[in-house]
Amino acid sequence: MHRFIYLAQRRPDLSLAEFQQRWRTHAQLAATCPDVLAEIRGYRQWQVVDPGADGVVGVAETRCEDAAAVYRMLECAGTRRVLQPDERRFLAVSCREAGLVADEMMLGTVSDTGTASTAVKAGAFGCLWLAPRAAPARGATEAAASAALAKRVGVLQALLPAATHDLDLQLSLGRRDADDEPGAFEALLFARCNEAELAKAVATVWRLDAQPGEKVFHLQRSARETTYSEMPR
Repeated sequence: MHRFIYLAQRRPDLSLAEFQQRWRTHAQLAATCPDVLAEIRGYRQWQVVDPGADGVVGVAETRCEDAAAVYRMLECAGTRRVLQPDERRFLAVSCREAGLVADEMMLGTVSDTGTASTAVKAGAFGCLWLAPRAAPARGATEAAASAALAKRVGVLQALLPAATHDLDLQLSLGRRDADDEPGAFEALLFARCNEAELAKAVATVWRLDAQPGEKVFHLQRSARETTYSEMPR
């Protein structure tokens, strides 16, 4: 599976409530585009709990069968003629510019003894860590992402030993498009859980450890989000 993940940056002339309403109707609009829905296996909206000065107030995940399906979704007529024009009503930066195509690498549940399972919870709360592009060479980038991941998992196990068995982690290496055009971020680590305080604790730990250029978002599932059920091919 692959995911298209984008940071939803609010237009500065909109209130948060106005943005959220337009974002929800945008997701509903996607449901009217058969060529878009044909490629989607799942969709989810997350709200940033404590938005910063960068204007990012949400994160969207669109789940597809593979990378080719993601690119078909991004280039199809429904996206170009319906969704992209609608984005201008609420987004300061387009989905394509603010997004990355992420190949899923499910790491399972973090516990005191390491990875315990690969069953990932849906999660009502989450924390997203984004690493900036570190080097043009894919191998060097993968090594950097793996090292950063190992460090963060180790920190979580050291500081939250009693709670991390309830935390699921997903690591993805991202790219901007089919030609691997460099994007703003190279890798992401997504922690999902069902406890608000645990997600908050993870965000605190990651922010204390954040390096220049890295971003950490404390998230919760949108209370009134539009979701598409997991749809088999």
